[in-house]
Amino acid sequence: MGLEFRLLGPFEVRDDDRPVPIHGVKPRQLLASLLLHPDRPVSVDRLIEVLWPIDPPRSAAANIQTYISGLRTCLGDDHVVRYPPGYAVVIGPADLDVASFLRETDEAIRLRRLGYLADAQRTLEGALARWRGSPLADLPPSPLWQVELDQLTERRLAALSELLDLRIRLGDPDRAVAELRGLTAEHPLREGLWVLLIRALVAAGRRADALTVYAEVRHTLAEELGVGPGPELQRLHNDLLAADAAPIASHPVGQQLPADAAIVLRGLAAFGDATVPAWFAGALLEDGEEQIERLVTARLAVDAGPDALGQRRYRVPVLVRMLADAQSGDWPQPDEAGLVRVLGGLLSLAEQAGQALPHSPFGPGQTIAPRWKPPATGVDDPVAWFVTEQDTLLTGIEVAGRLNRSDFAWELALATVPWCDLAGHPEVWETGHQTALAICRRLDDQLGVAVTLRGLGQLHLYRDEYAQADAAFGRARLLFAQLGQPAGVAAALSGLGAVHRVRGELDLAVDYYSRALESFVECAEPSGEAYARGAIGQVWLARGNLDRAQEWLQSALDLAEAIGDRHRTAHLRQALGSVARREGREQDARGLLDQALAGFTTIGDIHGEAYALVELGRLEQTPAEAADRLTRALHIYQRLGDRRAEADTAERLGQLHGAAGQRELAAAYLDEARRLRAQL
Repeated sequence: MGLEFRLLGPFEVRDDDRPVPIHGVKPRQLLASLLLHPDRPVSVDRLIEVLWPIDPPRSAAANIQTYISGLRTCLGDDHVVRYPPGYAVVIGPADLDVASFLRETDEAIRLRRLGYLADAQRTLEGALARWRGSPLADLPPSPLWQVELDQLTERRLAALSELLDLRIRLGDPDRAVAELRGLTAEHPLREGLWVLLIRALVAAGRRADALTVYAEVRHTLAEELGVGPGPELQRLHNDLLAADAAPIASHPVGQQLPADAAIVLRGLAAFGDATVPAWFAGALLEDGEEQIERLVTARLAVDAGPDALGQRRYRVPVLVRMLADAQSGDWPQPDEAGLVRVLGGLLSLAEQAGQALPHSPFGPGQTIAPRWKPPATGVDDPVAWFVTEQDTLLTGIEVAGRLNRSDFAWELALATVPWCDLAGHPEVWETGHQTALAICRRLDDQLGVAVTLRGLGQLHLYRDEYAQADAAFGRARLLFAQLGQPAGVAAALSGLGAVHRVRGELDLAVDYYSRALESFVECAEPSGEAYARGAIGQVWLARGNLDRAQEWLQSALDLAEAIGDRHRTAHLRQALGSVARREGREQDARGLLDQALAGFTTIGDIHGEAYALVELGRLEQTPAEAADRLTRALHIYQRLGDRRAEADTAERLGQLHGAAGQRELAAAYLDEARRLRAQL
C-alpha cells in the first residue's frame, strides 16, 4: 500500500494519488497527532487531551481504541501499532510530506554551500511547493501540537528566506520584492525579512523605496519592541546614505542654490530623518512644489516615492542637512510662518483623522494654535493616515519646541490620542506627551502642562501605575481649576475617579465621578456626561447594587445613542450586559454583549472586544466555548499590556481547566495569574 501522508496544509492521506477516506474529525486528529511524531509513541493521555481538551468523557480511552481500530482498517496493521504507553504510526516506506520537505531543504543548503545556486533554488522551490497552506489547516487546533507546528513554520520561513535571497543573487529581485512585501507584513518583527526586502529594492534600482522601507522597519521595531534596527539593517542604511551623499560631496550649494529653493530645503531639513508629504513644500513657500523638484534634480532632496496613502514623500539626506547647518549663515532660513503653516496643516489633518475615530471627552475644551488646510489633501483612511504620519507628528512636536510654539506641541500630542488609544500605541502616546510637556514647562504654558499631564495620567492608568496616575491627574486638575477650564477639570476628575475605582476605593470614585459629571454638564459636553454617568453606574455595579447600576448605565446609554457616540454606546451595552447576566437574564445579557462586541469590532477597539469576550465567556454553555472566548481575550490583554485584566482572565482559565481535570494547564494559568498580580 503506497501511502502518502500530507500535513502541510489540509490534512490528507493518499494511496496511489487517490484520497483515503478517514471519517470523523477525532480519528483525523488522532492520526495527525501520531504523524507529528512518526515512528515514536504518543501516550493515550496525550491523545485524550488533544481530542477532548475540556471535559473528556469517561469512555475516552475506549474511544481511542475504537479510533485506532478504524485507522488500522484504513491504513493497515503495519502502520498503526500499539507502542506503550500509547500508539505510534510506523511510516516505513510510506512518504510523509513533512519529512520530504525537511530532506529537500537540507539538500538545498548543501547545494548552496557547494556553489550550485541555481540547483539550490530549484530544490527549494520544489520543497516549498509541498506546502498547501497552514499545517493541519482543516482540523481543530490543539495547544499540544503547537511546538511541532511552530518548528515547521520556522523551517518554512527559513526556506522562503533562503529562496528569496537566491532570487536576488540570481537576478530576479522584482519577484523577490513582491513576495517580501507580504512576508514583512505578516512577520513585521523579523529583521532578516526586512534586510532581504531592502536588498531586493536596491538590486531592482529602487533606492528611494529602500530608504522608505528602512524608516518603516525602524518605526515598527521602536513601537513594538522599544529597540532600534540591528547591525545589518544599520549597515544597509549607511550604505544607502553614503550613496546619496556621493553626488553632493563637492556640490557648491551655498553659491548656486536659489534663495527660494534654500528656504524649502531648510524647512524640509527641520524634520530630520522623517520623510514628509509633498504638501509641506507648498506650505513652506507658495511655489514650494516647483522648488522641491529643483532640489531633487540637484540631488539635495530625495524623492522617496508614494506612501501607503498615495502621497509623494521627500526627505533631505543626512549630509545635506549637515551642510545646511554648517552654512546656516549663508543660506536663507526657513520662513517661520511657513513652518507654522506646516504644523497647522499637520494639526488640521490629525483632527480630521481623529473625528472618524472614537471621540475622547478628555480635552481642554478649546483650541489655541492656528490651523492651515493643505490644498487638495484629505484623510480617507484615518488609521492609515496616523500610521503613515506618526513619525512626522512626533517630529512636528519637536519642531514646535524649536519655534517656541508650545500651543502646537501640546495640541499635536493631544491629537494623536484617539488613534493611540484605539490601536494600542503607548510608545507614540508617551513620546509625544513627554516631549510636549517638557516644551510647555520650558515656556511656562500652564494649559499645555495640564493637558499633557492629564494625557500621561491616562497612560499610567492603562499600565496599572496607579500612584503616578493619581499624581498626574491631581496636578492637572489643580492647573485646570486655576485656569478656569471646566472641561479640563472634568477630564482630570474622571481620571481620578478611575484610579480609585480600580483600587476598590468606591466611595472616593463615585465622589470624583459625580464632580466630573457636574463639570461636564457645566461646559455642555454630552459625550463626557455620558461617560461620567456610565462610570457612576460601573461603581454601583462593583458595589453589587444592580438596580442603581441599571439606572445610571441606561441613562448614559440613552444619551450616548442620542448623540451618536458609537464607542460609548458599545461600552455601556457591555456594562448593561454584565448587569443582566448577574440578574439571571441570560438572553438579554447575550443580546447586549453581542451588540457590544459587534460595536467594538466595527470601531476597531480591541480592548473593548476583550472586555465583551470575557463577559460572553461567562454565559457559554460549555467549558470549551468559555475557554475559547477567554483565551481570545487573554491574547488581547497580553498584547496591550493590561496586566490586571490579564491576571483575572488567566485565573478564570485556570479554574476552567482545573474543573475539566487538566491539572497541568490549570496550574500554569493560575501561576501566571499570581505572577501578574505580584507586579501590580
